[in-house]
Amino acid sequence: MSVQVQQFISLRDAKNKKPLDTGCGTLSASIGRDGLIRSVNHFHPRHGFITLTTIEQFPNDKWYDSGYVRQYRRRLTGQQQSSDGFNGFGIGPQDFNPEQEISFVENRYPSFRYRKEGIEVGNLFMAVNNDGKSGFIQHLEITNHSGKPASIPLVVGGSFSLHRSSYGQLTEGGPILVPPTELELIVSGNCITVKNRNLPAKASLMFFDGNGPLLLEPTTQSASEPIPYRHEPELILRSGETRKLTMVCLISVDDAEAGTGFTAADLSSWINKASEEMPVMKREDGFDWDTFIVQRNIDYIMSCCSIPAGEDAVCVITDHQLLPLSWNRDAYYMIRLLFESEKRANLLYEPSYIPLFKDRVQRIIKGHLRWMFELADRPNRYWGRAYLTNGFCKDSVFQLDQQCYPLLELCDYYERFGDQETVERLLPKVNEILAMILEHKNTGKNGSS
Repeated sequence: MSVQVQQFISLRDAKNKKPLDTGCGTLSASIGRDGLIRSVNHFHPRHGFITLTTIEQFPNDKWYDSGYVRQYRRRLTGQQQSSDGFNGFGIGPQDFNPEQEISFVENRYPSFRYRKEGIEVGNLFMAVNNDGKSGFIQHLEITNHSGKPASIPLVVGGSFSLHRSSYGQLTEGGPILVPPTELELIVSGNCITVKNRNLPAKASLMFFDGNGPLLLEPTTQSASEPIPYRHEPELILRSGETRKLTMVCLISVDDAEAGTGFTAADLSSWINKASEEMPVMKREDGFDWDTFIVQRNIDYIMSCCSIPAGEDAVCVITDHQLLPLSWNRDAYYMIRLLFESEKRANLLYEPSYIPLFKDRVQRIIKGHLRWMFELADRPNRYWGRAYLTNGFCKDSVFQLDQQCYPLLELCDYYERFGDQETVERLLPKVNEILAMILEHKNTGKNGSS
């Protein structure tokens, strides 16, 4: 079930060790440099964005405390150790140095490789859409090169909280309060299920040992704070043997049973899908860090920040983990990078991948235009300052430039793709916006810009 890879891009050692991010649109995730998952995030039609993480929900009495907002963000990225000792969740070997080799596979999927006393561990993280569902996969391959049988102690679990994303801002424009968390963690068979009674959603984490289930110690717990769970199986490997261990995380946002009946055969299909959708980076001119940075920004925008939010609508958020909100201004400049990369795709990707890349870029931009003009609320006829992914206007404040960027993006889109059908569909909304802007000019209600 291994993903067939062609290019690993090893990361430089840096003092500012932020998490590694990957996603597939609806779902995104962050992995710490210790190989533990910091968060798995998912679109929610009612709440905008929800997260499975080790950190407790943002408290309702701290919205205007900018110092606390900064501290909370540092904890989300794992830059401060959790009080319960868990800095993430997932599956992995105990007592290994996870920072021996960290890389991106084709500049998309985070990969770790550990070595200790003849034992080699490959640890790959993938987010994938398959048959209308989104999932996050952690895939380990452990090989015994020691020349004798080896015992490898494993750790499965972490600390778990499922709740709405905080939306805590340093310049708060009006908080959206959250109900208290009422968490329930159920472990049965090879599955960890996390629920929040005040959130219509569920996270299911399923573990596999090769083609069979990795059975866990059963338990049921309830709490208002993140719930820790730790299972420590032992893996016995013959000399030269390789064992594959996998975790898949599915998040449902309705009454559907996420993960019910998910098998190793399903998992193989999902991993193959992830392999098929992997970018193919340009190789002819060799590797350089400038191109790497551009490609990582492109992939981050497309994989983590371009959120399908309804029929053919795409919300573009500024950040998938710390502040998953959308601003017209920020989104416009993110989209501009996609425009430019689509024009110059031959400088970034191999010919085999370019048609798929160009198609994805156009669908994202077209979907973003539909989201802005047709889905995003304009309760006072103008676009507000910040939005949830579902189109709810969080900060209904008039800013002139926020009204102009969608119009400019529509012009850019038509100039590049010549899609007259989309322009004609949105034209009535354009006329509404132009009339509103002129009214504000005439009455002096232009506010701040």
